[in-house]
Amino acid sequence: MTTSSERTVYRYSVDVSDIHPGMAYSGLGDGGVGKNGGVVFSRWDSKMDKLDKGFTRLFAKAWKCTPEQQRWLEAAVSSGRSIPSLYLPKTGKVYFLHGDTYVRCTLETMTIDEGFPKSIGAYWPGLKAAGFDSGIDAILSWDEKTVYIFKGLQYVRYNLETDKVDDGYPKSIAAYWPGFKEAGFDSGIDALIRWDNDWAYAFKADQYIRFHIPTNKTDQAPRKTTSYWNPLAEIPSKRVVSMFQAPDFSRERPGFDSVVFYQEKGEKPEY
Repeated sequence: MTTSSERTVYRYSVDVSDIHPGMAYSGLGDGGVGKNGGVVFSRWDSKMDKLDKGFTRLFAKAWKCTPEQQRWLEAAVSSGRSIPSLYLPKTGKVYFLHGDTYVRCTLETMTIDEGFPKSIGAYWPGLKAAGFDSGIDAILSWDEKTVYIFKGLQYVRYNLETDKVDDGYPKSIAAYWPGFKEAGFDSGIDALIRWDNDWAYAFKADQYIRFHIPTNKTDQAPRKTTSYWNPLAEIPSKRVVSMFQAPDFSRERPGFDSVVFYQEKGEKPEY
């Protein structure tokens, strides 16, 4: 039996990309992608730096769900906004947020759980008082008990153990994340991910920045995402709008991570 600690870690994201009908990715074709592309769910192996093309599929069609949940997915996709996500290793659940509601999914079975969507303000204590019960831009999972939630120019620190927003928040992104303001990342962040103990990455539009955790600073100017994230360039990504990492639950395709893409109307692939 493969234990959780032995499984490959996958990285997931939501991106603006140029996926068109007829492109050779399993599960796509004309399946709702349309002339202007669509939000796609895929995965890659960070060690091999390779996209799993056989897994790539439309985000709104990737999950087993009820008609109501399907409408929620389609609304999230069509909004053009980021789709913040949070994966909890202890439960194997991944959360996706849109507007003032969220859904909880079982990643292993690719199923949206019964009873969702639910209200963010009603089930995430403290977010409503902080003004974070809707319109959230991105979520950064920091460790087993801490996540950072970003909205506009501000962020809050949420304690998963006490299930509430920590005292003293919200705070200014520019004031507490050195280098973000200079890079133009002090508002409207699309996605964030803590890669390891040393590095965290923030994504906005078609660019990203790297944050060095030990020195608490941004260590480089913004770079074009597809120039440095090879798997995202394979499905010409235009914008990462969510990212998280989780174990590989697939026994058929061990060693891959996952990613989702969204295309803006009228854009052409950049190879």
